[in-house]
Amino acid sequence: MIIRLKKILEDRSIIIDETLDGFDYNDFTFSPIKITGNVLIDLDMLKLTADVNYSYGGQCDRCLDDVKKEEEFTLVKQYDIKEIESSDKEGIDLEETVKEQILLNMPSKVLCKDDCLGLCPECGINLNKESCNCKDNQINPKFAALEKLLKGEGEN
Repeated sequence: MIIRLKKILEDRSIIIDETLDGFDYNDFTFSPIKITGNVLIDLDMLKLTADVNYSYGGQCDRCLDDVKKEEEFTLVKQYDIKEIESSDKEGIDLEETVKEQILLNMPSKVLCKDDCLGLCPECGINLNKESCNCKDNQINPKFAALEKLLKGEGEN
């Protein structure tokens, strides 16, 4: 969706109430994106202020369970009117701006919950749902000699 510069210059402000199509990015699927806000002229700048609401789904980075998260943020961005006029653009590409900000707001790790335990590195079970005793039986080979000493099997 392009917000046309000519329309903004005529009306001095525009109300935005749009729903953009969802999109896929890497392993995530984003739902349709609801945008409400306005664009107004402030001196020789255009000021975009909008609330952005969406949800996305994918896999937890630790346990690989499905994750669905609802997100919202306020987008505030300014554009120089002279730059838009001198470029070959007709106005502000709202879809491009919003998608860019959504991706920038994504966490570096998407988790099903903050305290997700992930998968056991030995047997692969989901530690959020089951427990295993792999860690109890696992001894780092570097410390095998110390284990013998603790059991009284070491050299005297």
